[in-house]
Amino acid sequence: MESEQYRKQRLTSSSGSKRLTDHHQAEEYATTRAKLMFGCYRRGDANDPDTYVAAVAMVLSRYSAEVVQAITDPFSGLPSRKSESGWTGLPDVADVKAACEAEAARRDRIKTLGTRRPMPQIEGPKRNRGNVLVRSNVPQYQAMLERTKTAGPLDWRWDEKEPSAIWVPYPWLGEGARAAPAFTTFTEEQLRAMYAPRKPEEDLEGVPFE
Repeated sequence: MESEQYRKQRLTSSSGSKRLTDHHQAEEYATTRAKLMFGCYRRGDANDPDTYVAAVAMVLSRYSAEVVQAITDPFSGLPSRKSESGWTGLPDVADVKAACEAEAARRDRIKTLGTRRPMPQIEGPKRNRGNVLVRSNVPQYQAMLERTKTAGPLDWRWDEKEPSAIWVPYPWLGEGARAAPAFTTFTEEQLRAMYAPRKPEEDLEGVPFE
């Protein structure tokens, strides 16, 4: 169950989120938090408790209320941290100062990251998107030629070797295919020619033999 003393200190520290600018107020708050932290350890760890509390309070008074609260908090501050030997001993004044410096530096980094401007977006080199050559003898040529009239200069280009051929983006052909008729009508003669039985030797025409 939370003690009355710790409850009062927690409420006091949570309301003092701003930096303590008044020297007397800072010393008073630091002394109170130092006593709270000292009370979390076993008796007899300090030779002179009053001197220890005064020294720690002097160190704490040089930092913001947020830093002091974080370092002296019994749950997440120094009282709950283990030393290198594996037991939670009473930290000396140098340990308190080092912990305050580390916490202050951590908070400064967070503020710096929060105010950092986003990196500007760098555009890459502009390249023509035409990657399919459409010659004048293919069925899609007229549709592609008509589309170039409203397209941007990077969407298509004339071919250098064939003046009538154009380079267009591949998606253009897919859109044109979807707009094309669903089927083609064949005459009876064409169907007979396509599906008439073939002799085996006719299937082998044009196949090279060694």
